[in-house]
Amino acid sequence: MKVYKFGGTSIADGARMAAAAEMVAREVGGGPAIVVVSATAGTTDVLLEAVREACCGGDWKADLVRFVRCHDPIASRFGAGDELRRVGRALARDLGYLARGVRSQSRVIARVVAQGEMASSALFAAALR
Repeated sequence: MKVYKFGGTSIADGARMAAAAEMVAREVGGGPAIVVVSATAGTTDVLLEAVREACCGGDWKADLVRFVRCHDPIASRFGAGDELRRVGRALARDLGYLARGVRSQSRVIARVVAQGEMASSALFAAALR
């Protein structure tokens, strides 16, 4: 079994993600593989800014829009709009919790930051189809 790990710069846009997915498909040839992807370049910074804004009563929705706009071209390229919308809904829910002062902040913050990898995973899976 082969294991692949792609950092955020390697999958930063649709062309790079397509190239990475093509490499995996070519090298694996239908056999088993494990693919690990980071959040796309800059995504974690956007999510951490959204957390700061939500916790301080700021405009976290603008950061959510930035997140979606950064990933939308990739989702469109691979027909993964539903996957991106699902991640966007989860982010909006959790950032809303933070804005309302949820008690288990550290747990919710971890979920928000993990959505970068969740989005990349969903988009990469779509690129492999």
